[in-house]
Amino acid sequence: MQALQPLLGRTLLVLAHPDDECVTYGALLQRMADPIVRFMTDGAPRDPYFWGRYGSREAYAALRQQEARRALARIGVQRVEFVSEGYHGRKREGGGAASDILVDQGLFRILPAAWRELVDAVERLRPQALLTLAYEGGHPDHDSCNLLVSLATKRFGLPAWEAPIYNRACETDAARLEPQRFARENGTETDVRPTALEVEHKRAMWSEYASQGDFLQFFSPERECVRPLPAYDYSAPPHPGQLNYERWQWPMTGSDVCRAFVSFLEQFRELGRAEAGGNSQASADIRT
Repeated sequence: MQALQPLLGRTLLVLAHPDDECVTYGALLQRMADPIVRFMTDGAPRDPYFWGRYGSREAYAALRQQEARRALARIGVQRVEFVSEGYHGRKREGGGAASDILVDQGLFRILPAAWRELVDAVERLRPQALLTLAYEGGHPDHDSCNLLVSLATKRFGLPAWEAPIYNRACETDAARLEPQRFARENGTETDVRPTALEVEHKRAMWSEYASQGDFLQFFSPERECVRPLPAYDYSAPPHPGQLNYERWQWPMTGSDVCRAFVSFLEQFRELGRAEAGGNSQASADIRT
């Protein structure tokens, strides 16, 4: 397990939603000296299908944050942050609460704002490594986190690793939802191999997510696999065929998400050119 050593100090996990952490890194978190978990959305989609029984989207978001804090406390992780908390009291351009844009399923639509938040977090927390979710077409927020971390590792010179959650990249059965396996392996993967005690603690974490019903039973607490973040082509979907969120008929397609990625990357490249030319005003939209 020597390959995992760079991940066991002060490591920042850049994740999309509460419960992502226990599926992908629940055992590895228990081995870290100083883990910090940062969620990039509020965990509550706009569709009442997800939050209807809780009365409001805001109430569901608050519950998910409470569940995440309890789950991580089960393994002694106290440094838990939500980007939505960072927006508290701010106003978005054009009026309205800025926190209203940090919505589950919508991260790809607000990449400049999410990038500013991630830069601020890395500068403030000074992590030694970054962990995130695989680019696999399971959820657009997972893929957005992957893009953001890929840029952060270049900007800050930090090692970055990823872990899979779920995808439909199986070549022999495109309809099958595959949990905890990379859409395409490249030979750099490392199996974490949780101990019996780590598995017990992971199950305790999962028990805190009552709002998710039996969904977490789809995953195995005995399995964790990670690898260094590859160089992805974000202008193309993660794999051929129908992506998982397309199959679930969510209100976006892989093409929509990739167009948003390309647009943001063009802004990011312009930022780099502006910084190289000393034009701080031209880069203000992304940097500050």
